Amino acid sequence: MGKYVKYALGEILLVMIGILLAVQVNAWYQDSQDRKLEKQLLMELKNSITRDSLEIARNLLNFKRIRKNAIYLDSMLTIKANYTPKMDSAFGRISIFFVTESDYVIFDRIKSLKSGIISNDSLFTSLSNYYNFSKFLAGVDRYFQNGAYFRQDVYPKYFKHYRYGSYAQIANYEELRVSNEIRVAIDYCINDANYYRNQTKHRKEHARELIQDISQELKRFKND
Repeated sequence: MGKYVKYALGEILLVMIGILLAVQVNAWYQDSQDRKLEKQLLMELKNSITRDSLEIARNLLNFKRIRKNAIYLDSMLTIKANYTPKMDSAFGRISIFFVTESDYVIFDRIKSLKSGIISNDSLFTSLSNYYNFSKFLAGVDRYFQNGAYFRQDVYPKYFKHYRYGSYAQIANYEELRVSNEIRVAIDYCINDANYYRNQTKHRKEHARELIQDISQELKRFKND
């Protein structure tokens, strides 16, 4: 009886060891697959954010141009300068406000997967902040709609021709020059351009840092 018990316990022990080994092998395999997927996702994120950064740079250049043209118009009206065709070009360009949102596809996919697929928690948090800020800034742009204000209220009232981003031909310069509405509209442009320029600088820097961080994280896979 004693021998039978020992034999049975031995069999149970072997089965348990087999189960534990199978679980461990399965866990190792799953982790290996997760890390392969993580590497792929990181590479796709790096490419996506690199493309984002090019659009962000264009946004930044646009806000700088808006600010420059708005300041020019403000100074010309302040000193009561005579009309010049350059003013038409400046008026046509100060309303081209747009915020290009980041490409959310890859990060949305990551969020749909199981928690921890991006194993670096700090990197995942930084990515979340990056994409959330993109949505926030685009929301601010949609809320204030500076461009829509010009197209609906300013251009029809003070200008006789308009070409998007090119020029707005002044209808009556003397009337425009004394208009408080125009001065306030220009102030809007200067203030908004300052805000978007500063926030877009932040986005550009964040994108640059993320590209560096992801590149550093990818090196870990080469060493594994």
